[in-house]
Amino acid sequence: MTFTSQELKHIASTVSAIAIEVGERALKGFYTSVSSLEKTSPHDVVTKFDKEGEEYIYQKLSALYPDYGFLGEEGGYRNYSKANPFWIVDPIDGTLNFSRGIPAFSVSIALVHHGEAVVGVCFVPMTKELFCAKAGEGATLNGAELTPPKKMDFAHSILSLSPSHLKRTPLAAIRRSGSSVIDICYVAKGAIDGFYDSLLNPWDFAASSLIAKEAGAEVFSLKESSLDMNKKSDILVTNKHITDSFTKWILEEA
Repeated sequence: MTFTSQELKHIASTVSAIAIEVGERALKGFYTSVSSLEKTSPHDVVTKFDKEGEEYIYQKLSALYPDYGFLGEEGGYRNYSKANPFWIVDPIDGTLNFSRGIPAFSVSIALVHHGEAVVGVCFVPMTKELFCAKAGEGATLNGAELTPPKKMDFAHSILSLSPSHLKRTPLAAIRRSGSSVIDICYVAKGAIDGFYDSLLNPWDFAASSLIAKEAGAEVFSLKESSLDMNKKSDILVTNKHITDSFTKWILEEA
C-alpha cells in the first residue's frame, strides 16, 4: 500500500482538525482544577484529559480509517497489524506541565506505514501553533511553509537537553519546555537549534520528528541505525549547521 499526494493531503487535513479539537478541549481543562495520577514515577503522570482525549482521537480515527492500527500513550496498541498503517498518538504531551498549570503542552498525531511516519500533526493549544508535515512534501506552521534552519554556530545556538546531559556547561544556551513534541517542533521552526534525549517513547517523537525532517532539520539516533516507531529510542534533532558540533558534544557527555 502506498499513499498518493492527494491522499496524504486529505489525511493531514482531517488529522489537523481532530488535533485542534482535542487541544481546545484540553485548554478548557487547563483552566480548571486538574488532578493527576502517578504512573511510573512522580514526574510521569496522567489526567482524565489525557484519557478522554486519546479515546476521542481513537474513536474519530477508527470510524474514518477502520483498517488502521492505533498506538496511544495511555491505551497502548489497538487493532494493530504490522502490515497495516497505524496511528501514534499523544493527546497531551507535557502532562506534568498541564497538571501543574505550566502553559506548555501539545497534541501529537502521526500516521506510520512500513516503519516510517508519513503524516505528522502537532498542535500547541496555548499558542495556537499547528505544525503539519507529509512525507516528501515539506512542513508547515499554520499553513505557512517551514524553511530550512538558518546558518548557526554552536556557540550562539539554543539547545533542548535533559539535565542528565549537563555534566558540563555547553557553549550554547539551554531551554527545555517540558514537552519534547514542542521542543522538536521548535527546531523545525528555528526557535531552538538542537534537541537530544537518550530515551523517548514513539508518541514523543513520531509526528514531530517528521515535521522537523521535512522542515530541513537533521533527525537521527546516535545508538541505532534508524528510529524505530515501535519502541523507545534516543533521538537527536538539529539544525544541520551545528550537527557535527552538537553530536560531538553529546558523545563526549555520554
